[in-house]
Amino acid sequence: MKSYRTRFYLALGLIYFTPIFVQFQANALGRPFLYSLAVWSFIGFGLFIYFLKFIEKKVKKEAAALISSRVFQIEKRSLSRRATDNPSIDLKKVRLLARELEEYSRREKFLEKELLKLKGDQQHQEREYAHLNGELQDKLDKKETILSEYRSTLKEQRKIIEKKQEENNILQIRVNDLRYELDTLLKLKSDSGEEKDFYLKEPEKVLAPKNEPRDKEQERSGLADSLQVKLDRYVKMAVRLNGAHHFTNQNARYSELSLGSLILDQRRLFDRLQNENADTVLVYSREERNLVFINQQVRYLLGWSPERFIKDFTFLIQKGAIQWEEALEDVKLDDQKSIRLLMKTRSGRDILTHCYLKEIPSGVFQGYVLGILSAATAHS
Repeated sequence: MKSYRTRFYLALGLIYFTPIFVQFQANALGRPFLYSLAVWSFIGFGLFIYFLKFIEKKVKKEAAALISSRVFQIEKRSLSRRATDNPSIDLKKVRLLARELEEYSRREKFLEKELLKLKGDQQHQEREYAHLNGELQDKLDKKETILSEYRSTLKEQRKIIEKKQEENNILQIRVNDLRYELDTLLKLKSDSGEEKDFYLKEPEKVLAPKNEPRDKEQERSGLADSLQVKLDRYVKMAVRLNGAHHFTNQNARYSELSLGSLILDQRRLFDRLQNENADTVLVYSREERNLVFINQQVRYLLGWSPERFIKDFTFLIQKGAIQWEEALEDVKLDDQKSIRLLMKTRSGRDILTHCYLKEIPSGVFQGYVLGILSAATAHS
């Protein structure tokens, strides 16, 4: 109590003697004394109130501690007096209880200090946890950003690889097509000599069929059925032929490859049909509205070369041109169509032929019409 009183008196003395200092300071600065005194009055009043409240709190706290100690001493004395006044009370037990009470009070103070210490440690741990959590979250965000960049890079690389693979496939197809075209040109060159020999033969020998049936009446229906079966087989072969242009890109860069691949697909089909030596097979394109192929067997049937027959097809039909146009329209709905055509041979004669037509339903050559041309005398 005396220490706080001394501090209080020192503060009052400071407040009292400060105006003198303020006067000297005002004279030095050239300011009026009343202005400086007013300023210091506000400051001094604030300091006085602050010291007064501070001393009041300290006095109350010390008074409470003093009162609690005094109460404890009074209770202890009252217990000792009762023990002395009442001989039935055991002084040893009272002293033991007093010691236990003191021990409990000391233990309580110790536990309060430990509790405060634990609270401080808890706050420190919470701050460290928040700091570490923030650092880990930052690292996790950075790693997530890096992973997202890696994912985007992988997607871009995968797209590039797929694009390169597609370009490689297209180039491989192009190489195969060029190799096939080269083989075809070599084959055509080798066949040019045979074609010259063919035209040196007599027309009557050329027009003569290879194998004429001995009994025409017995094999009439069998030949017609076999031609229809062969036509179905040729159509299925054309359907199963998968073109290279299916693998090309829709990009304008590869549009010329797609067109070239379609031409090579036609050449593949024509080469397969060219190898059919037993029948005269023809192909009609609806898109071009023209006959686009007939195999070499037309030489033995009519004497014309395939190129000349395709070029002059409409002029070589002596009778049946209208039936031919109607059959091309009707074959869209019918499974097969059979018509008779009177054709002009290379020797100038007219022979009656049977033509079986069927449309290719699907695949690369969807919409094309495939047919077999045969002499009518073979089965009629």
